[in-house]
Amino acid sequence: KKKDKKKDKKKKKKKDANTPKSDFLQRVSLFLGEGFSAIVSENYGEMVLGVFICSSLQNHVYNVSTKMEATGLLRVVANKGGIGCRFSIGDATFGVITSHLNAHAGEERKLLRNQDTREILRGTKTLSESSLEITSAFHHVFWIGDLNYRLNLSQVMDPVPEQHEEKFKVVTQWVEEKDWKKIYEADELRADMEKGAVFFGFKEGDMSFHPTFKVLREKELKYLEQRVPAYCDRILWKSMPNVANDVVQQNLEPLTWVGTSDHKPVRGNFTIKIKKNTETAEKLNLSLKFHNIKCEGLDAKDIGGASDPYIVFFSPDGIIKSKKSLKSQVVMANLNPEWSEKGLPIVPLSVSSLENVCESVISFIIYDKDMTSSDDLLGAAEVRRWLFLNPLCVYVLVHFICLSFLAFILQIIFCFVVLQLVPD
Repeated sequence: KKKDKKKDKKKKKKKDANTPKSDFLQRVSLFLGEGFSAIVSENYGEMVLGVFICSSLQNHVYNVSTKMEATGLLRVVANKGGIGCRFSIGDATFGVITSHLNAHAGEERKLLRNQDTREILRGTKTLSESSLEITSAFHHVFWIGDLNYRLNLSQVMDPVPEQHEEKFKVVTQWVEEKDWKKIYEADELRADMEKGAVFFGFKEGDMSFHPTFKVLREKELKYLEQRVPAYCDRILWKSMPNVANDVVQQNLEPLTWVGTSDHKPVRGNFTIKIKKNTETAEKLNLSLKFHNIKCEGLDAKDIGGASDPYIVFFSPDGIIKSKKSLKSQVVMANLNPEWSEKGLPIVPLSVSSLENVCESVISFIIYDKDMTSSDDLLGAAEVRRWLFLNPLCVYVLVHFICLSFLAFILQIIFCFVVLQLVPD
């Protein structure tokens, strides 16, 4: 009887561990049935994040962790902010963020939304073993939620109606005409993503449907005149270059029949190819030796109008064999830094063949060194599609993406990197 009681307790603990925390996620769990279990179940203020896995994959899931970040009042109130999580399946690593960003229309509010994303990325860096931002640390990243971006009619028409009622009438007319292309062209998030001001490198599916905000809480689609209709609810994703073709979005659609909110939720279906773990005992003793890296026009992060840049080397594919982060030397007060061989680390590799190197990605993340606060991100790039001109040399053209401090404006920096494979 005692043994049976112990077994019952273990079963109860296991069941409790897989039981979602929020009432909403519990309802989702009941709908999915016993064939799925929650590997992530978090609620933070008004936000909820759940990740459910089918039973056949459960034994292949590992490295699960979560992190929350508030961007509300004084950056501590969780009415706005995000929940992030990471997990691995087979050889693939995943990052997922749900967020509720700053509300209301206008350029100033849009910039606050962009700033919220930066705060969430900084606050969830601990999800990465190398303390990198989630967008540079994993093979696939999904960013979902009420991002609250609105329409900027000046992007598609001139002059723009001054009165709110007239703007509402214009957009609802487009909805009646099903002119989805014009509505999406007016979307301020689409415009900022194209400029590289926010969510650089992320993709979005075909938005050929009506805006999802602001609606009456009923099953029909009726807009409230308090707000101009907008695409507030989004599903974005980003993948590393070597696995970008492994993700295919099957559909993206609003659930018009859901009437419990002033938002209509959106649903996206994806297929993702995942390789099984291919660990091998035999590894080649190879290293990457960098001879020269040069950058131009980096963003000034310091008060004196300069930055103190350095590079962190990272591989989401795990081919870098090092227990600590590999970094270059810091170049003091320089927006056009250049690193010679002496200032760059030799990067040891853990690979079973040269083909593994060809199929893998190495990320270059540039930071500004700060003594009194956390280091600022200056840009990131990935080296992929390695071209072996001879057994020792690899020539790679790298595009460094620089983010400005105020509007996070994209700058493209070209640098020529010569990499050399050096046997240990």
